[in-house]
Amino acid sequence: MIDRAPQDATLESEVVLTGLVPQLTTPSRDRGDLVDIWFGVRWPERSSEWEESFARLAKEWRPDPHFPSFFDLFSYAANSGLIVARRVSADAAKWRQVEDQARLLVGRVNRDVEDRRTPPPSPGDPPRGWTLRVRDASAGLRASLRWIGEPKHALPKVAVPKLPTISPISPISPISPSSQTSP
Repeated sequence: MIDRAPQDATLESEVVLTGLVPQLTTPSRDRGDLVDIWFGVRWPERSSEWEESFARLAKEWRPDPHFPSFFDLFSYAANSGLIVARRVSADAAKWRQVEDQARLLVGRVNRDVEDRRTPPPSPGDPPRGWTLRVRDASAGLRASLRWIGEPKHALPKVAVPKLPTISPISPISPISPSSQTSP
């Protein structure tokens, strides 16, 4: 397997196309003049979300625009799989272009999955960059200092009615035996 994946540009959550697997190249089933070429993919863990996004986006993607080509995904292990470009040119010189299309598709699927996981910011929320956070904090501090320095108007007096006082309840005296009447 040829590994052309940019190792340093990969995030832990992204799927990476590792490269062409030339030993799996076969003639296409229904078109002998075309071939199916295979590429390895690696992911941190198998995700149905990624597979569904791949299936949806791959429907509209043509690996080789000169032929009725399409992509398929085969997830055979927890951390790896294969992408096949079916019905592409048998000319090996064109396979690099097909591999570039596969890389673009994998990148697009990664972005689609990330976009679905990240909720869009609400219109009132400022972006969360470090400089903006500092700017927001200092603006709040300046507003607080202005408020402290401003003259304050006294609150109007409110008449509170006096509550009645409750006298303590006298304890119940025990009944003495002399006060009981005998029959």
